[in-house]
Amino acid sequence: MNDGSVALRLPADAGWLSIVRLFVGSSGRLLELDDETVEDAKLVVTELCSAALERAAEVAGTLTVEVRWTGGDATLSVRGTGLTFAAVSAGDVRAQMLDALVPELRVFDDGRAVAFRLTGALDRAAQEG
Repeated sequence: MNDGSVALRLPADAGWLSIVRLFVGSSGRLLELDDETVEDAKLVVTELCSAALERAAEVAGTLTVEVRWTGGDATLSVRGTGLTFAAVSAGDVRAQMLDALVPELRVFDDGRAVAFRLTGALDRAAQEG
């Protein structure tokens, strides 16, 4: 599959999390990732979005989830306007849970966005297929 990306932009509201999960799951299946990787990605994105939305209270922001693939990597990012991702930081209980869930998880927080890479996931899918 050629390199590319696809994004979903929604209101920053927990009511939209089921749509985010469907988007991530469908993207993972189109990229031919294994079921376990897809389920882990859906849970991780749900936790990242929840962490940001918990602190959004009454902020009228937006949430953008992007899936980008290149070579053997798939990267999922969550960006928000009016949101903070400070809840997902080293030593945080949620961060420890995410790290245990996906050993290859790398979380990058620039204050505006959090991204994680499922390193080698596309290479494994190609070898298995």
